Parts: sequence; C-alpha cells; structure tokens
Amino acid sequence: MAGAEKLWRGADRVALWLDRERNAWLVMGAGMAIFAFLAMYLTRGTTVFLDEGNLFSVSRGYDLTSLLSPLNGHFVFMVRLLYATVFKLWNADFVVLRLADVAGAWSRAAAARARRLRR
Repeated sequence: MAGAEKLWRGADRVALWLDRERNAWLVMGAGMAIFAFLAMYLTRGTTVFLDEGNLFSVSRGYDLTSLLSPLNGHFVFMVRLLYATVFKLWNADFVVLRLADVAGAWSRAAAARARRLRR
C-alpha cells in the first residue's frame, strides 16, 4: 500500500501545481508547441486528404452557391471560405492549410482554458 499512497500523493502534488494559473498556461503552451511541431512534421510532403481533395476539386472561389453547398451532408461554410481564400492567395499550397489547422487548434485550446478560468 505504501507505493500506492506515494503515487496518490504525487498525483495530488501535480494537481495542486497545475491548479496555479501560470503553471497551467505553461503546460498548455508546451502541449500546443508539441502539437504544432508534430502536425507540421508528420504531414510534411503530403497533399490533401479525401475531403480536402473534394473541396479543392469543386472550389469555385467565392461563388456563394459553392460556399453554401454541403459537404457530405454538413454545412461547412467557414471551411469552404478558408479553402477559397487559400487557393486564391497561395494557389494549392497545403502548408498554409496545415498552419490554419494548427492555429485553429491553438485558438480552441486557449478558449477552453479561458473558459475554465472564468469559472
């Protein structure tokens, strides 16, 4: 039992350490940096995935009908708008789309952390 008690005491210490706002932001920032590195590194040299290929092949720029059309039964206006903008500004540069994925994940993580702090 002594080993299990030590483990629980250690977990309590970690929980108390993470309960401090500064430490929680540090851990979240480190996790976000690791995610950004892995997302960019693991997808290097790739082009598009299946749904992205569909977005690329049927993209008609800022045509409202194209932007409002569903993708696999889902309303994806913002995604279509993002892809139309990327294709217009950088052609089919998928590194920019991967960076947008990373930025989206960062903003969701920061919003979740800020929401938790307001409680």
